[in-house]
Amino acid sequence: MKEYAIEGTDGAGKTPVALEVVKRLKESDISVELFCLFAQVNEKIPTKELYPLWESDPHTAIKLLKEELVYIKEDARKRNVQVTIYDRHWMTVLTETMLRPHLANVWTDFVPTFFLLAPPEKTLQCRRYSPTVPWTKDKDTISEYYERYSALKNEFAEHILETYPIQDRTTPLEPIIKSIVTKISLDQKVNRNKKMNIDKKIDIIDMGQK
Repeated sequence: MKEYAIEGTDGAGKTPVALEVVKRLKESDISVELFCLFAQVNEKIPTKELYPLWESDPHTAIKLLKEELVYIKEDARKRNVQVTIYDRHWMTVLTETMLRPHLANVWTDFVPTFFLLAPPEKTLQCRRYSPTVPWTKDKDTISEYYERYSALKNEFAEHILETYPIQDRTTPLEPIIKSIVTKISLDQKVNRNKKMNIDKKIDIIDMGQK
């Protein structure tokens, strides 16, 4: 099973891109599932909101996310899912842990990531922006998260498959969707070829032992 994340700043278009990528991969007969890690955790906790735990009890926040990931992976393997795609993953976690030294190195689950980077101005334009949401409550906060994501992109470049700049509302998502679908499809083709080669070698060994 291959895992990927679609990450990025608020208003960059992660969710519509992720939904369309999954749709097209399924049309290509690839078994794929989309998981919204943070939303799934929200649904399982009494407060229905994980974010406040980053201030009050960050270790519990991380524990809940890790437990949900274990569940997702086990469930996907049982169902023989070939590809899992996460709408938000490690980068979103690290935007909260990076400023808390006691949480350094606590998160160790990284997956190959497609990163959509929208400037603060784009976030302010979109419906996702709300003064009642802690991470989009004002322009300064939005700019701070933009800087955090940008720093993580550079620090963990080995996990970034591609970065897609989203300048404003006119930036087309179609080229991004096509790029992601192509990269995942090629990756799946390579994996299938490797498996076929391994199977052939096993058959040759079996024939030699008879």
